Amino acid sequence: MDTFLFYKELIEISFYEIFGFFPSGLLGFFLALSLIYLLILLINKEKRLPEINVEESDINDLGDPLETKINLARSFIEMGNKEKSKELLEGLLNIEKELSDHQKERIKLLLARFNN
Repeated sequence: MDTFLFYKELIEISFYEIFGFFPSGLLGFFLALSLIYLLILLINKEKRLPEINVEESDINDLGDPLETKINLARSFIEMGNKEKSKELLEGLLNIEKELSDHQKERIKLLLARFNN
């Protein structure tokens, strides 16, 4: 029972610090607890970020998807994930007709890193 009284006093003191007056009795305890809980809910509600919907057209607006994949493969190499990088680069070479000569050269240079 002492633990209950300790927490009751702790909540009453917290309530006083927030609202400026002491709740009294068991009803005051539950009122204080409810108000503190509502205050916490309001604070957390304000912290939530709005949901962002990303569409395919938004990604394409970032630049050439093929260039993005080449840069991603290079990033995978720098992070040490060479398998994923090699898989991505070889997949790009399978669609050679869509690649420019410069892009083909960059892909071949990146793939050459795996042979060394």
